[in-house]
Amino acid sequence: MYKDIFSLFIVILLVSVIPLQAQLAGEEDSQTRLEKLIERGDKAAEKARFETRTETKLREALNIYKKILKLDSDNIRSLNRLSSGFFMLAEAYLAHDEKREAYRKGLDYGVRSLRANSDFRQLHNEKGFDALKKIPDSVDNAEGLLWTASNLGMLSQNEGILESVDSLPALVELNERVIELNKGYLGAAAHNALGCISAEVLRNKPFTFWQVFNHGFSWKKTREHFETAIKQDPEYLGHYFSYAYYYAFNKDKEGLAKNMLNKVIQEPLGDTYPLMNKVAKGKAEILLNRF
Repeated sequence: MYKDIFSLFIVILLVSVIPLQAQLAGEEDSQTRLEKLIERGDKAAEKARFETRTETKLREALNIYKKILKLDSDNIRSLNRLSSGFFMLAEAYLAHDEKREAYRKGLDYGVRSLRANSDFRQLHNEKGFDALKKIPDSVDNAEGLLWTASNLGMLSQNEGILESVDSLPALVELNERVIELNKGYLGAAAHNALGCISAEVLRNKPFTFWQVFNHGFSWKKTREHFETAIKQDPEYLGHYFSYAYYYAFNKDKEGLAKNMLNKVIQEPLGDTYPLMNKVAKGKAEILLNRF
């Protein structure tokens, strides 16, 4: 009798343990697959960032990060890389009439990344887009904040400042939060962005009087944002282009503008931002040809 009971116990134990082992093995396989996909995506993204003719690699990276989200829908790394990737795709490779859709996708992935923070998720559920105008203090995802701001900024630029004044508080908030977290993050990109934003608002006075007043914009602060960006990361040629286009031209400083644009054209692509520096060179050549 005891032998039968013992045998029954062994059978029950095996029936319980085998599915558990299979489940654990499945979870381990899923985690391993996730890690391998992330590694593949990062390698493709790295090639797309450090080479100048790699649209195929960039699209490959985007597809891999999308696959990662099927395994882990809240994977912040992949969401941020998708947000930055669609921004880069629009800036470097897409025709003008294709850019808007890419920026919109980049914005959506950026917001999804921010929603990984429970405080922001609750606020976003309640207020939608307006949640971007007052980011909770607990949000420390500088990468997500920056690429959300970058995509939103380009969407707003395409619409025009007067048509996108509702986005202005969000753009300012997002970039200021990046600076609070890390003022030199990604080549001080947030300083560059705030310089561009403030210049566009100032340029459209008196129609933007209240926006200037509410955010304390001034040409002095605009110049300081660009100078800070250049000081933080002189290798990114986009800072010099922005200084020329958004500040020097608007202040009738033609000599300064030409010097900045010529610097963009003459400097090498460098090893840090070759793709985006190539984009900046193209913009500088177009602008100089207008003189």
